[in-house]
Amino acid sequence: GNGAFLADGKGTSLYSKYINKDVVYQIMEFLDQVQPNSYILHDGYNIARKVYSEDFKIGQSQKTHNLEDILENDVGGFFINVGSIEKASEMVNKMRYLFPKVTIHQNLSYVDVSALGIDKAIGMRMISDLFQSDDIWVIGDADNDMSMISSYNSFVVSWADDKIKKEADFIVDSVNEAIKVVDAYGTKSIDG
Repeated sequence: GNGAFLADGKGTSLYSKYINKDVVYQIMEFLDQVQPNSYILHDGYNIARKVYSEDFKIGQSQKTHNLEDILENDVGGFFINVGSIEKASEMVNKMRYLFPKVTIHQNLSYVDVSALGIDKAIGMRMISDLFQSDDIWVIGDADNDMSMISSYNSFVVSWADDKIKKEADFIVDSVNEAIKVVDAYGTKSIDG
């Protein structure tokens, strides 16, 4: 989730950063007023959903908890379903003005909210440091991926926005195609 949480393959937390609880409640009040389609509140692992009109089309298999259960723990972020790219852009602008103590990114027709100062490039840097390797390859499709796409060997999918495509090293139609490119380059960076 946007660099705020890192875990190893066994689920052991390597890094986590949370949102101030007062800000969480302010955001929840705001969302109750504007009523997006739905949102997910998470603690870095567990999720709770609040549906106003339409639930997410993704992540339906993950066990959902009550909002109160998540609020008992530290809150890692929100994924807000607003229904369209245009509405998401408007929501991002409004929320960045109202909530300067969190990081807010557009993710296609969704809005991602995470702890202040966190983005995917920071998360990837932590992984790079952990493995002591600069040979990092990333793939993305939306504005919330921009920081890592511009910082690492990168792919974007062919349906991504043009401004994201301009930052990427490669444009691909699938993850499989990206893997073939990485295999062709071996273990060396495209910059060296």
